[in-house]
Amino acid sequence: MNRWILIDYDFRDKLPKEDCEIWITRVCFTGERWVQKVDFYADMKDIEYDGTIAWMIVENDVMPKPCNARHTMVIQAVR
Repeated sequence: MNRWILIDYDFRDKLPKEDCEIWITRVCFTGERWVQKVDFYADMKDIEYDGTIAWMIVENDVMPKPCNARHTMVIQAVR
């Protein structure tokens, strides 16, 4: 996969079908973005971290650069 998948109104349909580790790009109120590696549990059908704007499956332990897409949505706005 190795590309950022943006959060949108249909984000649950795009989530992994099995438990795995994912990278998430998060954003704070100042606009600062950072990457975090988290455990994803498929049964939850959600990413539990507010401020998430994008995700990708971890394929190796090299931390990617944060997603730099413009006009993104935060996950809590579409839950």
